[in-house]
Amino acid sequence: MQSLELGLVPTPAREPRLTRWLLRGSGILAHLLALGFTIFLTVLSRPGTSLFSRHPVFMASAFCVCMAGAILLFPPDHSLFSFCSRKERPGSDCTGISRVARLKLYHLTCGLVVYLMATVTVVLGMYSVWFQAQIKGEAWYLCLAQPLYPALVIVRQISSSYLPRKKTEI
Repeated sequence: MQSLELGLVPTPAREPRLTRWLLRGSGILAHLLALGFTIFLTVLSRPGTSLFSRHPVFMASAFCVCMAGAILLFPPDHSLFSFCSRKERPGSDCTGISRVARLKLYHLTCGLVVYLMATVTVVLGMYSVWFQAQIKGEAWYLCLAQPLYPALVIVRQISSSYLPRKKTEI
C-alpha cells in the first residue's frame, strides 16, 4: 500500500560527499550572484543622480538580497549558516507556526510562484531602454544569467526537498 507524504522530506543520511559539496557550492554561488547583482546595479545606476536612479537599487535589494536570500537560507544544502543548528539559524522565530502539511505545501507553492514572477519582472527590466543603454553586447547575457541562476537553484531546492513524495508502507 502506498501513501502520499506531504511536507519536509529528509535527505538520505548517506548522501555522497561530492553531491553534498556540489549542492553547497551551488547555494553559495547563488548567494554570491544575488549579492553581486545588487552591487552591480547599485554601481551602474549611480544612486542620487536622479530620482529614478534609486529604483534599480531598491528593486535589486528587495529581489536579490531579501527574497533569494530568505529562500536560500533555510535548507542546509544552500544556507550560509549550515554550521549552525536549526534553532540557531536566522529565521527560526518561525517554529511556532502551524505544521499542517497541506498549508506548508500551499505556502511553498505560492512563495515559489511569487518568486518566479519577481524573477520574470527583473528579466523584463533588463529589456528596458535604460538598461539596454547601459549594458551592451555579451555583458547583457551575463547580466541575464545572474537572476536566473538563483531561480534555478531555488526551484530545484523546493521541488526536491519539499514536494510530496510517495512513501511505501510495509
